Amino acid sequence: MTALVVFSGLPGTGKTTLARAAAEALGAIHIRIDTIEDALLRSSLGLRQPEEAGYLAGYGLAADNLRAGRTVIADAVNALEIARTGWRQTADAKGAKFIPVEVVCSDPDEHQRRIARRPWDLAALASPNWQAVKDREWEPWPERAIKIDTSGTAAEASIERLISRLRTAIHLKIRPARPEDYDAVAQVWLDSWHSIGISNEKDLGYEALRKRLPEEVANGWSLYVAELEGDLAGMLAFDEAERRLDEVFVAPILQDCGIGGTLLGFAKEQMPDGIRLRTPALNTNARNWYLHEGFTEGETIRLDAFDRDVVTYRWSPA
Repeated sequence: MTALVVFSGLPGTGKTTLARAAAEALGAIHIRIDTIEDALLRSSLGLRQPEEAGYLAGYGLAADNLRAGRTVIADAVNALEIARTGWRQTADAKGAKFIPVEVVCSDPDEHQRRIARRPWDLAALASPNWQAVKDREWEPWPERAIKIDTSGTAAEASIERLISRLRTAIHLKIRPARPEDYDAVAQVWLDSWHSIGISNEKDLGYEALRKRLPEEVANGWSLYVAELEGDLAGMLAFDEAERRLDEVFVAPILQDCGIGGTLLGFAKEQMPDGIRLRTPALNTNARNWYLHEGFTEGETIRLDAFDRDVVTYRWSPA
């Protein structure tokens, strides 16, 4: 499946550096709107401002390359939904995955220094000054975006993290689990749970988890797997009728690649009216993650059978 990766970010955040590196690593086509706008300004058309023409040209170039089966990296500020909508429609029309990326520099002093010192390779399109950057209107992405903060981070580290996330986003497939997946699902479930570091002697082992899977499916579980280039990378289990998320686990080696967030986003799509769940009180990483993902924390309950406290969470659509 082809993908349209849409970069967004204010000038000076490192967006184009990352986009170029991603295009090279992924063998993708890099479309830079600044370059198109500069060409329009230098043309015989006598334009003073390219207005929306640069974006329209970019949409067309992206469509041609997606049609040819190529992954496309679209590099632009993309600060407003009116600009992003064109990319989104282009991806939809060509049956391509739409993957938004937001690049930020959270340190304003560092950001200002970059604006003052960055080299500029375009002849007619002016490089914006710091005041112009600060004054730019910015609208949040309505969907989950891969967010890269380049503040205080070497470019190589940001590039490595971004490429890992993009490879996952492009190639990850979420599908219903099949009985032949159950052995691998149970193993991922067990390995991921042990990686948290809070297991105890009352927790279930591999054989018990493997036996539980078909029983839970028969009792109402919707069981899905995340598949990455043929390998099982994670599992998701929920009861749609009860609007209850029961399990979401990712293989330990892939836990910083955005798979968990993708699975949780999929669960929200399947249960758009709301979700409830519970997680161990000692699992502080998961608790912080659910809060970050828009869940509200509720009561704490004691589970004597597993010798632990669990905290309840709820998510409701905005």
